[in-house]
Parts: sequence; structure tokens; C-alpha cells
Amino acid sequence: MSFPEVESLLPHRATLLRLDALTSWSEEQVEGRFEVKEGDPFVRDGLLREEALIETLAQTVAAGQGYIGYKDGLEPSLGFLTGVEDFSYLATIPQGATIATKATLDAAKGPMRIMLCEAHVDGQIVAKGLLKFFLQENKQA
Repeated sequence: MSFPEVESLLPHRATLLRLDALTSWSEEQVEGRFEVKEGDPFVRDGLLREEALIETLAQTVAAGQGYIGYKDGLEPSLGFLTGVEDFSYLATIPQGATIATKATLDAAKGPMRIMLCEAHVDGQIVAKGLLKFFLQENKQA
């Protein structure tokens, strides 16, 4: 399955865009990819800062929600990260690494979502935890 450019799914631009591509989507799970490029403002001493990885995972969820609107001819919805729980960093991520992200629906109630998120580099899990979101409905384009 091919997906549109992430810029059509997310409102983020330039250095705040932390996702290169949506790679898989279903009603229950979304996956993406991000390369830690030279000049990334969130790299210190050759390593990605941990808080930037949370944003990459959050944008993976947002891109999945944006894809729902895209395929239905609607504008991307707005969503807000409302919490982070039981989050663990298991390895550092060097500049030049490609991060594979995955978010799986853990719970939903109304506009609230809890997603079990993971990040992998070269097949090794580097971070995992629960991210909580408030998602607005997609609107007519």
C-alpha cells in the first residue's frame, strides 16, 4: 500500500516535522519511519535527545489520524498529546539512524485515545510506552 506525503497528513513543517513517511495503517495500528539527519536540532553529541523521540511517536499517531481524513476526502484532524505513561528508553539513537515507529490502539473512549508506542532501530526496540491523545474529528475539506 502506498501513502501520501506526510506533509499532507500533518500540520508540522521544517525542523518540527519528525516523521518522513507513513509505512503501514489499519484501524488499530499505524507505523512510520524517521531518519535522524545531519543538522537535526534535537541531536546532541551525536545522539537524538529522548524527548524528540516522543514527538516522533506522537506524529506517527497523528499521521495515522490524518490518513483517515485523507482517504475520506477530509482535512486532517487536530490532535493533542495529553500524557505519557510508563515510557522507557532502552537504547540511544545515533545521528544517521532510521527509526521505525509503531503505535497500537490500547484504549479509546470518545475523542480520547491511549496508544502503545514503540520505536525500533535496526530491528532492536529502543523505546516503548503509552501515549495519550485527544483527537478532534476530521472536517470537510
